[in-house]
Amino acid sequence: MKKELDRGIIEPSKSGEIAISRISKVVSSVHVVSGSDGGWSVKQGGAQRVDAHFTKKTDAVNYGKELSRTRHTGMYVHLKNGIVQEVNGFRDKTVSGRR
Repeated sequence: MKKELDRGIIEPSKSGEIAISRISKVVSSVHVVSGSDGGWSVKQGGAQRVDAHFTKKTDAVNYGKELSRTRHTGMYVHLKNGIVQEVNGFRDKTVSGRR
């Protein structure tokens, strides 16, 4: 597993432990998931409440990208079966001129 924090991939340490700060980034991320009544839902990781619901996945992904930018967090796009299809990281380019 590659260590790519910007893409949201978490690599455990040699002892197999994952830092709480890294887990919190996954939990606080925006997730695009299959809706219970069809369509696609956008919600905060770990939340029961849905932020928005869309009939088209592309609309949900576009909304999720904008939401992740405003919340300064990553976004996970899931397949209908729940498996993560895509991970998008967010970097605030205004923080450092080097990015």
